Amino acid sequence: SPVVLTEPVDVASHVTKTTAAMLHFPNAPVVGICFGAQLLAILYGGSLTPLPGVVRGAAGERAAFAPLRRCTRGHSRLLGDLGQTFVQWCSNYIFMERLPSRFDVTAVDGDGRAYCIEHEHEHVYGVLFHPEVLGGEAERTVLDSIIGLAGQNRRAVQRAA
Repeated sequence: SPVVLTEPVDVASHVTKTTAAMLHFPNAPVVGICFGAQLLAILYGGSLTPLPGVVRGAAGERAAFAPLRRCTRGHSRLLGDLGQTFVQWCSNYIFMERLPSRFDVTAVDGDGRAYCIEHEHEHVYGVLFHPEVLGGEAERTVLDSIIGLAGQNRRAVQRAA
């Protein structure tokens, strides 16, 4: 169901729906974008925290292009060959306070907050940005990675050495 984030959201209901979808399609890869990444964090045992003092609404949207930095020691399956820094459209002001277990942070903002997470052993990804905005190299790389997941088994991840 559509989610309007300027109105109160029943997070428990959305976590329930996400869980049901993942159980119904147990082998399908999962990519959560923005609110979807937040739902995945909760579903896998993480926690969220809002940025204090940020008010969102029709008259006060707080979205912006934000520079993000990769923070992986090895290869990121979702970010592919992107450079060390890249710019993304970010409209999120609720962040992961506690990362879910078995997830790696693969990109952060200037304050070190997680913006991209990848499950260690499954094709489960979350991004707190919008790769569908802009249409540049970074967005194309992420979208190509997402499209490349079609037909993959969620549990058949090959870890890079």
